[in-house]
Amino acid sequence: MAILRPAVYGRDDARALLREVTSTFGLEVAPDRPGRDTDPWAMSLSKLTLALERYRLGWRPRGDEPDEMDDELLRPLSAAYETLLQRRGAVDYPSMLTVPLRLFELEPRALRLVQDAYRFVMADEFQDTCHTQFRLLRQVVERHRNLAVVGDPNQCFPPGTLVEAPQGPLAIGVIEAWRHRSSQGR
Repeated sequence: MAILRPAVYGRDDARALLREVTSTFGLEVAPDRPGRDTDPWAMSLSKLTLALERYRLGWRPRGDEPDEMDDELLRPLSAAYETLLQRRGAVDYPSMLTVPLRLFELEPRALRLVQDAYRFVMADEFQDTCHTQFRLLRQVVERHRNLAVVGDPNQCFPPGTLVEAPQGPLAIGVIEAWRHRSSQGR
């Protein structure tokens, strides 16, 4: 049995793999370049890629957001895609988040090893953190509770949004006021 070298799939590799998977399901994917005859029922590769990524990361639409693709389609596509990734010894962006979460669940010693290796953690661009990233981050910092987050206040949720803080849920406006007072030495 040949030993596979680990591979990290970027966007092009991941899309090629997704094309391969969709063909096994008999799904038509629209060509990347316009001009070819296209089946009117063919799916856009970029929309399918986004929908599959979101599904794999556990994203669910909120109230007024439309659910673009049916879970009944995404579930088997996701399973086939991940199986092919695993067979090729590859990871893509979503699996860089989901694989450690599964590992930590199956092997708590691995989580403890990572927690000890990263006693202090800083998350930059925190306003762009998805639920899966936050779950992973929470597990890594849970033991030592030394987390610093940095974000762009112009890209954050509106004032009044509740966020988790050491002293319990706080409204973003309260945190802003606390930060302002802290910077003035109060």
